[in-house]
Amino acid sequence: TSEKLKNELGATNHHNRWQIALKEQGETAKTNIIEIVWQTGRTGNITPVLIVKPTRLSGATISRVTAHHAGMVRDRGLGPGAEIEIVRSGEVIPKLIAVHRSSDNISLPAECPSCAGALTWRDDFLRCEASSSCPGQVSSGIRHWFKTLGSADGMGEKTIARMVSHGFSSLERIYNLNESDLVTMGFGPGQTTNILAALKVSLSTPVEDARFLSALGIKDLGIGESRRLLTHYRLSQVCEITPSELAQIKGFGPITSISITDGLVARKATISHLLSMGFNIEVTPLISEQVEVDSPVAGKNLVFTGKMTVMTRNDMKKLARDLGANVQSAVSGTTDLLVAGEKAGSKLSKAEKLGVQVLSESEWNELIG
Repeated sequence: TSEKLKNELGATNHHNRWQIALKEQGETAKTNIIEIVWQTGRTGNITPVLIVKPTRLSGATISRVTAHHAGMVRDRGLGPGAEIEIVRSGEVIPKLIAVHRSSDNISLPAECPSCAGALTWRDDFLRCEASSSCPGQVSSGIRHWFKTLGSADGMGEKTIARMVSHGFSSLERIYNLNESDLVTMGFGPGQTTNILAALKVSLSTPVEDARFLSALGIKDLGIGESRRLLTHYRLSQVCEITPSELAQIKGFGPITSISITDGLVARKATISHLLSMGFNIEVTPLISEQVEVDSPVAGKNLVFTGKMTVMTRNDMKKLARDLGANVQSAVSGTTDLLVAGEKAGSKLSKAEKLGVQVLSESEWNELIG
């Protein structure tokens, strides 16, 4: 990819524009907004959720739609009574694609809906700057951790919100919970047993170091970026990296290198504490340790999509990387192979349009032997 073209395309406050992958639009429907509910995310952004008149779309009844940011509400006249058109992207996430009639009742929040703190505009986003003192940001960050790890059942939104409201507002404190703490919070005997068991399972279940790092919710450091970073530095070393050192790694720019290293420094104590608790970490080999692999998919760009039956998608991705393949998150012109399970959706459609080779799960298993 041309570095000159990347620089010309630039970046938003969320992503580099050259990283965008276009997807085909699915079935759409029109509906009306009933009200707007504002939520505080883990990064402090105040996100509008449109509560709409229940509408059937792609086999599901939709009543909530994301509006992305406050600027969209302000600029597109979103509010009670507005008529909008929505799409269920990939038959999963409903989102707004058009406004057919604006509302006369547009209202933006004057304070954070979680902590009542002051809000500031950053580009199109309203942001709460309270950070660690904002329950909404703290709860969302903890939910992101458990959702990304995917190995602790029962750590849902209401459970985490109750823990945070009782002062257990860090991963360090949550992993040190005991039976007495949970009973004091009002959890019953069954819930208490399940929560403690879930925490124990999340400690013992093998987790890739890149997934562990991305679960911390550091801005601009998703699982792909984490995996790339960990081919150059060990997990125990990442908090010592300078922005200039990170920017030397292919795929990291000067702006994101600053935000990532700032986030790593801010979470240094948390990372150290969690590692000391004995998580079962699967270590990404450093580039200097990697050996050339002889396999049918070595050097190929792969994408996995749909529901698999024999192995989970994450396990299939790990196996593919062990076989020397490069696993991509989206289908593009550089993709060599798409492995499609049941209900593959838009990625399959795009692969067929681009002429990418498609294999079923059973064909994949035959290929890798």
